[in-house]
Amino acid sequence: EGFEDQGNFNTLKVNVKFSGNERDPKIFRICNDKQVMLSEKNVACLDWDAIVNVDLRIRPYNWDRGGRAGVSAYLESMYVTVEDDELARKYQSAPVEDFIEEDETPF
Repeated sequence: EGFEDQGNFNTLKVNVKFSGNERDPKIFRICNDKQVMLSEKNVACLDWDAIVNVDLRIRPYNWDRGGRAGVSAYLESMYVTVEDDELARKYQSAPVEDFIEEDETPF
């Protein structure tokens, strides 16, 4: 049984911060045996995926501000396996052409 079924689960807020440097999280989407690295611009695509599995690494950040201190969790890397798309798998070997502009439509 899953943890939710038993009512025994904990949560941890994990911050995701993109700063345009080497400390940015490395996020990979895996579907149909293909791995694609996501960026800050396209990571939101995961919101619509049927997620099968997630493996992630987090790093602690010790902070001290205004007399308060604590530890925050930041995403270091994440691999997200999503449900395979059978139609995409069927056509994955077909070459993909660039987008055709409206005035170039061949018919």
